[in-house]
Amino acid sequence: SSIVTEAGMPEPVRQKNVGNASEWIGRVDLIDPDLPLIAEIDSDLFHAAPLDAESDATRDERLTEAGFRIERFTEHEVWYERQVVIERWQRARSDVRAALRRSA
Repeated sequence: SSIVTEAGMPEPVRQKNVGNASEWIGRVDLIDPDLPLIAEIDSDLFHAAPLDAESDATRDERLTEAGFRIERFTEHEVWYERQVVIERWQRARSDVRAALRRSA
C-alpha cells in the first residue's frame, strides 16, 4: 500500500500518460484516480540540476494549462516525512475539489 492509501485516500494511478485535448504531454509519476491531480516525486538523481528544474517547470506549466494541478514531493519527503506528504496531498485534493465546484 502507499502513503496516501494508508491515510484513507484512494490509490493513485502510477506512471500514467497524460495530455491535453490535442497532444501527449508526458508520463507522470502518480495521478489521483478521481481528480485532475498529479504527484511528481523528485529524486535527487534526476531533479537536482538547474536544467532538470527548468524542464520540470516547463512540463508543469503545460500540465497546468491542460487542467491539472501538480504537487511535487522530494524523495526525502516520501521516505522520511510521510505526514508532510499526507497533509499536502489531502490539501491538494480538497483544493482541486473546491476549484471544480466553483467552475461547475
